[in-house]
Amino acid sequence: MQKLKLTLKQFAEIKTMIKSRCCNCYQGNCLLLDDGDTHTCPQLITPSHIICRYFLDCVLPSDNALMKSVTGQSPADTIVCALCGRKTERTGRNQKFCPDCAKKNQRQRNAEFMSAKRSRVDVYDALKPPK
Repeated sequence: MQKLKLTLKQFAEIKTMIKSRCCNCYQGNCLLLDDGDTHTCPQLITPSHIICRYFLDCVLPSDNALMKSVTGQSPADTIVCALCGRKTERTGRNQKFCPDCAKKNQRQRNAEFMSAKRSRVDVYDALKPPK
């Protein structure tokens, strides 16, 4: 994961966003790190960069302007591949797959189509009288 540098203004916005929108932050403690002891949310005390993967994937995309200023891309510019689950940059309006999976999926669909095409029986050929 790349380190995304933050300004003080971004850090203040992120801090309020974590406290209000992150479901894993309870009274300033991180529930993901809970092992019976209380642990302060590491993202709340790290002003220089984003370290929490959950925050980056699930909480930050809810604020388009902040995500654009921190990552350089808006949530609408990224997709999650339907086959492998990897995040990738969107290149088309109806894109569902990353480039690698798109090639695999297209090959599979073409193979299924050709198989179905080869197995079809032409009705008109069956009705023609033999010569």
